[in-house]
Amino acid sequence: MASSTISRQFDQAKGRPSGFDYLRISLAAFVVIIHAPIITLGAPGGDMVWHSPLLPAIRMVIPMFFALSGFLIASSFERTPSLYKFFGLRIIRIGPALFVETLLSALILGPLMTEYPLKSYFTDPLFFNYFKNIIGDPQFHLPGLFAHTPNDLVNFQLWTIPFELECYLLIGLVGLLGGRRYRVIAPVAMVVIIAGSLLARILVWHNMPEITRPLPGPLLVISFISGVSVYFYREYLRAGPFTIIALILVNLVILSLPGFWQFFSPMPIAWLVGCIGTLNPRRLTILRGADYSYGLYLYGYPIEQTVVYIFPHMLSPVFTAVAALIIASFFAAFSWHFVEKPALKLRRFFDAKKTTVGTQPGLT
Repeated sequence: MASSTISRQFDQAKGRPSGFDYLRISLAAFVVIIHAPIITLGAPGGDMVWHSPLLPAIRMVIPMFFALSGFLIASSFERTPSLYKFFGLRIIRIGPALFVETLLSALILGPLMTEYPLKSYFTDPLFFNYFKNIIGDPQFHLPGLFAHTPNDLVNFQLWTIPFELECYLLIGLVGLLGGRRYRVIAPVAMVVIIAGSLLARILVWHNMPEITRPLPGPLLVISFISGVSVYFYREYLRAGPFTIIALILVNLVILSLPGFWQFFSPMPIAWLVGCIGTLNPRRLTILRGADYSYGLYLYGYPIEQTVVYIFPHMLSPVFTAVAALIIASFFAAFSWHFVEKPALKLRRFFDAKKTTVGTQPGLT
């Protein structure tokens, strides 16, 4: 196994390795766990997270999600005959679940728990603005909701959605430039974005970034295109346990360095994702033919807020995380079986070729 490659592992699993399933659901669960101290304790909880000795590992979570998305979407991109159909598949994959979660938050969670009279709630501009979430414009507040909890945000995890949309536009641009035929375009795009981001910092803002919390949006986009690059060059990239250990150590070192160096983290993060994702341990029955990660990601934050609101005397991040993971798992199952999976049937309208892992989500 030490001499294996990502491509070999991918092919041995017939293009459907279970490693991506386990990695995806694990990353979604880690997002819920990371948010628990911040939601439960407010600013002190944020200090617990962002001054933790585990911070380099914490910073890896969202970029790994984006790199995973890039790898899987590259598979779909390679097999989908037109950009129109490719974007159609992306819309039906992320749109319906986001639409339903937004409606449930605004029309059920908000009215049940707002401190405002219902008439004031439904006429407040915040209520109407909240529906911008459906089109990828994140709105984090609903009128009177969670106003006196340590953290008053409803859906802060949606801050990544605009960058996910930028990733789709980027891979569309790669396609227009001939990315299917000339795979070198993807890593060139990665280098161009890194160089452009650093030059903008130097020439426009006249400072280098001090990345002390989550990695910023541009680095997430770079992580995505790095995942695309790993997929296209998978036959050249080593895999196996020693490679995984080495990449984990490299990433932890890079993400503990000052902000400038962290611009070079996306590629080793994407390589690590390719190594882990193409492993193929036995699939648990519950994960066969299902993907609960997107629902867990969407519902985790508002459910954590609800737990803190209902149990104000149980201000324990552990209690919040465990309770939210249990409850959000049911909502994730609902989202998959009654929203996401039925929506995937709409792909027949785009007459797309069948894919293996490509129709599955990334961050989303």
